[in-house]
Amino acid sequence: MSTSHVTLIGQGGGIERQIVTVDSHDNALVIIDALHANIHRGIMYTASMQGAVLSDGVLEIILQVGADEFHAAFNGAVSQNMIAQIYEGVTFSAAGTSLPCFNRDRESANTATMAITHTPTLTLDGTLMTDIFIPGGAKSTASGGTAASFNEWELAPNTDYLLRISNTVVSPASAGHAGIDVEFYEPNQTPDTP
Repeated sequence: MSTSHVTLIGQGGGIERQIVTVDSHDNALVIIDALHANIHRGIMYTASMQGAVLSDGVLEIILQVGADEFHAAFNGAVSQNMIAQIYEGVTFSAAGTSLPCFNRDRESANTATMAITHTPTLTLDGTLMTDIFIPGGAKSTASGGTAASFNEWELAPNTDYLLRISNTVVSPASAGHAGIDVEFYEPNQTPDTP
């Protein structure tokens, strides 16, 4: 099968032309979604961590949003029953250890401006925005579970957020394992490509 192309003509200060591919099997335009486009534009990032969560223990990440707006989605994975929470307006006496943020376009020179840390020393949790149970089983019946944001959050500028996963298996005590992944983009950042 051969590949077909069409030319899209836009309006603006001048005539803009873009050649796009048409799938030869079903004659549909070949497109990518906006989040995928943000990867190509060099403004999409990821940061993650995982570790043991003792009985009645927590895994915590702080997102320190600066002057720019951020759009973020969160994913969590657990080895047993746990609770996932998102707080806005968290305060802390120590932010914790820095987590590296990776640009999803590995050839882009752009870097994230949001600071992300783990294991903070908290003074106030803030406003609870999300409080969900992640079913993963308990003790000998544990099989693991996941939770994910299907829609992104628009994080407010100059606001700090807390992501927390809590181990709910406490009697008898049972340590578990959990991970948090943050995927985000900075809509006001200068992209590598338009």
